[in-house]
Amino acid sequence: MTRDRLFRFVHVTGHACWWIFVVATLWPETTRYGWTAYGVSEVPRRYADYQPSDGFCMATPVAGLAFLVLIIAATVEAAAVGRLIPGLVTVFVPFSAAIVIWSVAPGGCGGHTDTAVFPALAIVLLAVAAREVWARAFAPHPSS
Repeated sequence: MTRDRLFRFVHVTGHACWWIFVVATLWPETTRYGWTAYGVSEVPRRYADYQPSDGFCMATPVAGLAFLVLIIAATVEAAAVGRLIPGLVTVFVPFSAAIVIWSVAPGGCGGHTDTAVFPALAIVLLAVAAREVWARAFAPHPSS
């Protein structure tokens, strides 16, 4: 596999894992407020029996796995570029943005369960914007 193909593969993998991480991290927030396709409401009785009662949320391990693959993809992408400082930034930006998102998410590494929705939304959007701007506009490519 050439350097360009490896870069492209890990770049796309990084993008996919980034969005899997963001959605899986924020998923418990939607269920906390009872958001459904029918608007804000309580879970209908016919579905309430199927909810886990022990607090386990499948999105948490999925977010952790996506975060791990994201950091591995960013590291391989940085190595494929072959430049030290831009490579370090390529690893640092998604890592720091993911930590920021995880810290404001309910039950994340900050352990917050009472995070206000709009400040948390603003923080998440800034973190997503930082990662996307770096990845799409400033991140180096092996041919550049």
